Amino acid sequence: TDPPQPAFTTFSLDTLAARARARLPGFVETSLFVPAALGEPVELYGAVAGTPAVFGTYASWVRFTGPGWAHAAVFDVRTASWSARLDAMVGPLHFGNYGGLPVKLVYAALGLTPGLLALSGFALWRLRRQRHRA
Repeated sequence: TDPPQPAFTTFSLDTLAARARARLPGFVETSLFVPAALGEPVELYGAVAGTPAVFGTYASWVRFTGPGWAHAAVFDVRTASWSARLDAMVGPLHFGNYGGLPVKLVYAALGLTPGLLALSGFALWRLRRQRHRA
């Protein structure tokens, strides 16, 4: 019988990063998708210099497949359609990952607002009720 196939073939992250930068000049890799099974692609996610911060640090990507991890596809958010750009903004806007700690603090304060409104509304209702009884 044949020996079991490994789940992954080996690859050099440095080589893939260099290939990604050759396809997307100014590309800075920030995350890596490692395939779960043989034959699936390896993807490097990152940002390209000059990309607005609202897209985050993983909006562009380069995909590698096959023997020798040849280049398969590139997505550059700077040249994407308006719908793809909008889709790329959703994650960073939702999680507040585009403006650092100040934006996250503003998001936290705004997120607490409904609860504070509910508590203050309940307190006002109780005060009016107590005054009406007296």
